[in-house]
Amino acid sequence: MLKLTDKSQAGQGRAPDWPALTLESLICAVLLGSAAFIRFYALGRWPLLESEAGQALAAWRFLHGGAPSPAAVPLLFDSALLGFFLFGAGDAAARLLPAILGTALVLLPLGLRRRLGTWGALAATLMLAFSPTLVFYSRTLAGAVPGLAGLGAILLAIEYAGRGRDRMARVLGMGGLAVALTSTPWAYSALLAGLVLYGLGVVARRRGDRWADWSALTARTASLLGERKLWLGVGLVVVLLSTALLMRLGGLQATADLLAVWAARLLPGSGGRAFGYPLAILLFYETGTLALGVAGVIIGLRRRSLWAAFLGLWGGLVLVQATLSGAQDGELVAQAVVPLALLGGVAVEDLVERLRPAQPVWVGGSLAVLSVLVGFWWLQLASFFNPEAVALLGSYLQAVWFLCLATPVVIAAAGAVLWRWVGRSETLWAVALLGLGLAGCLLVRNSISLNHVFARDPREPLVVSPTSVDVRDMVAFLETWSVRTALDQHALSIAVGPDLEPLVPWYLRDFGALRLSAAPQDMAAADALVTAGVVEGSSTVGYASTTYRLRNVCDAPLADAYSAFGWWLLRVGGGAVRPETCRLWVRP
Repeated sequence: MLKLTDKSQAGQGRAPDWPALTLESLICAVLLGSAAFIRFYALGRWPLLESEAGQALAAWRFLHGGAPSPAAVPLLFDSALLGFFLFGAGDAAARLLPAILGTALVLLPLGLRRRLGTWGALAATLMLAFSPTLVFYSRTLAGAVPGLAGLGAILLAIEYAGRGRDRMARVLGMGGLAVALTSTPWAYSALLAGLVLYGLGVVARRRGDRWADWSALTARTASLLGERKLWLGVGLVVVLLSTALLMRLGGLQATADLLAVWAARLLPGSGGRAFGYPLAILLFYETGTLALGVAGVIIGLRRRSLWAAFLGLWGGLVLVQATLSGAQDGELVAQAVVPLALLGGVAVEDLVERLRPAQPVWVGGSLAVLSVLVGFWWLQLASFFNPEAVALLGSYLQAVWFLCLATPVVIAAAGAVLWRWVGRSETLWAVALLGLGLAGCLLVRNSISLNHVFARDPREPLVVSPTSVDVRDMVAFLETWSVRTALDQHALSIAVGPDLEPLVPWYLRDFGALRLSAAPQDMAAADALVTAGVVEGSSTVGYASTTYRLRNVCDAPLADAYSAFGWWLLRVGGGAVRPETCRLWVRP
């Protein structure tokens, strides 16, 4: 870049020194843009889940002068309230904050680059950007991702405190802790992991067993915890977030209830699912992240890294709690993804450091051989687990099953031959590139399948009773009927059964004469009725009815190993699906 140094040209000003565009910064920008796109694209395409509708309806009613709901999660209530005020009530506006914080969470490994290294930070960023679980909850009005964003801010606060940037550390720590405590009950699992690790570290030091970064980390944490201004700020922000800027005083009780919810999940079987269900969800969606995370724990413990031990303990406690409680959704499982991704970055950086220079031609040749064998194995598995292909194979099915079992042996033998005849470094490079590439491709594929292609298919294990798009068809029909009868889209008086709260009232919120009622005399006076089933008696005399699908349910998406693997591999098969319906009655 040309710089003006002649004093006679001082009036022309000095050209700015722009930072160089490096490959690392370009990759980071692409990952951040991809993360934002996959989270914000068609954010309101799918109807709200029932849990989302409960949070959104509470904020909408409060915005229109109704009484605040005591069950609404404070931060979700605030975000929906602000979104509706700025952009109007809608499914996309309700989900804005999780999408924003989910995108910001992708930047966490970049702030921890000194610990993860260049390639480790990029690998962790990739895992967070395309994690199917995190993307799903970034597109859902739930507290999982906001809570993780708050915990990530606390990790950054400790890191900045070690760099001497105390003011930034206080701001991040104060805001992160307040956001975590007001958005999700699972933040307490990370706080418990920190306390347990500190206790174990004290015991280890008394026995003469020293950790590599004990003094540095404990000094940073103590410097933050010892500041009175920090705790005053946390208390003030928690109060403001809990009460929606003092407009909803009952939100303080809702924040306290999050701790009670977390404690209740410590009881075995409290989640209502089988004990292996949460771990199966993690294996189903986060296969590569889980494998790299376990490798990162092993590497960190061998190095006596207290930081890696905390991440491992955090992820381990979350998985133990999810397994013992039998969590019926993935919110608790999602808490393990962030520590596993950061530990996966540790594993990738260690792998890069271990790789030695190799000849590119032989690396490419070895990679091509192994890729062909892995692709052949994938095709054989696809043939065996596809019901349509099985019907065509007939007597050849046993041969395909033999190939499915024999191909991994052939891949291992090919690797041994390449190790012996091509070279150790070349083979390690080829295996590393193949493994990381396959893990990355599966990550992107699973994320797109779950969040866009099959986003509301109940056979997806992470989706719990998805709302059917037929609900919007019912709303469109009622608006059209109202125009025909009263020349106004929302003039109909509608009675809704109380067992359909909050889903149906959320989508019929614009009808001013909407009321919840199961009394026959109230229902008979309404222009339209929405009930959970067929209603007999005088209350429906003079009405014509039709049925709409309310939600789709798959009671056991992972019960059958064959169908579950077939769904993971090809998105075919899966568990049995049944509909849950509601009935609409109108006066003809």
